[in-house]
Amino acid sequence: MEKITKIINYWIFKPVSSESKYFYIRCKVETLDNVNWFVGYKNSFGLVSSVGGDLSDSEVQILEKEYQKEISKILS
Repeated sequence: MEKITKIINYWIFKPVSSESKYFYIRCKVETLDNVNWFVGYKNSFGLVSSVGGDLSDSEVQILEKEYQKEISKILS
């Protein structure tokens, strides 16, 4: 028997639009360096569900830049 534990951190960053129930979500596996972005929502189980397809590289770059700016404000 083998047990594999993967800890994933999610940040529900900002709504896709002012009237949307979907958010841009940042996702990072604790032991890896890469970060993923997707559109999703917090479901009834308190977990994160994704909707739609992959975001474009340009969208990801913009979101990561905004995220880093917000984090630096919080940590200052």
